[in-house]
Amino acid sequence: MLKKEEGRIKKASPLAPEGGRKKWIGTQTPTNYQHPVDGGVLNPKEKDKKFNNYVSTNWISITSLNLLSLSYLHYGWRFSGFPILAIYLGVIGTAIATIYQKQIPSSTKIREVENQTTTGEPLTGIAIVIYALGILLVRAIFVANVDITKLGLALGISGWILLKNDRIQRTLFVQNRIGISLLLMGWLVSVVTQPWQAFIISIIGLFLLAENLQKSWRGIDISAIFLIGLQTTWLGWRLIPVPTRQTLITTTTQILNAQNSPESLLSLAWFPYLILMVWATDWIYRRQQINLAKFSEKICLGFGIFLNILSWQNPLVIFLNFLASTITLTIFTE
Repeated sequence: MLKKEEGRIKKASPLAPEGGRKKWIGTQTPTNYQHPVDGGVLNPKEKDKKFNNYVSTNWISITSLNLLSLSYLHYGWRFSGFPILAIYLGVIGTAIATIYQKQIPSSTKIREVENQTTTGEPLTGIAIVIYALGILLVRAIFVANVDITKLGLALGISGWILLKNDRIQRTLFVQNRIGISLLLMGWLVSVVTQPWQAFIISIIGLFLLAENLQKSWRGIDISAIFLIGLQTTWLGWRLIPVPTRQTLITTTTQILNAQNSPESLLSLAWFPYLILMVWATDWIYRRQQINLAKFSEKICLGFGIFLNILSWQNPLVIFLNFLASTITLTIFTE
């Protein structure tokens, strides 16, 4: 009887062999690992093999293709105009690869950082691509003597690439500073002669600041967004053809009788931007960031007072400003 009971217990045990294999039921361990891609249960050797294959097809292949393309772009520089084309092809291609790599599952990124930390090789993956892109830019500016004012957007996109690639954790602080410097440099070299490039760089900066604002909720970010957005409106005005601008100014001046106070027109031109900032403040309130929202309110209040000061010499413009302010406050305080 005792032997029969023991046999029954062994047969009912979840750890009993079934067809020569052991089936584990319970918490996952290193010997019972669920693959992030397949979802199956793998032993350590199968896990490493499948994971390495997944990394190579989704990450290494894109990086290698990007690096190979940057290398081939060094050919054909003897032809007129090709250096600028090569720069923008390389920069835009690397930006597209960066966006694609952001879609790779986080488990792949974690594994890559772990491999980098254990091997101690700082120039892996995206770092080599950034290095190759840097060589392309240096050759264009210092060897081919390409006009740097035509490369402002390329410098700005390169800065964006550095800021979006946060895989090299040990050099992240320096990497971010270089990225910000490239964005600023790209804006500076293009703002006078290529305003459309400076406009696009400003939009890129606004998107980066908006992403960072949702992570940190700091006043310095909302202040930077306000200032960059304000100069973006100025760059947008510069993109309008000169004859059209002159027509708009002449017509508006005559309608508002602002011949003696042309600066009052700015108070109306910038008022839509004030509405946008009020909307952003309301959005921050809805995210329960009360202190930051109050700080943003102060920015809006100061900007509104500044617009009223600009229009103080023209009674009609003052009336329109107060009317628009009242309507805006009524809408956003409901």
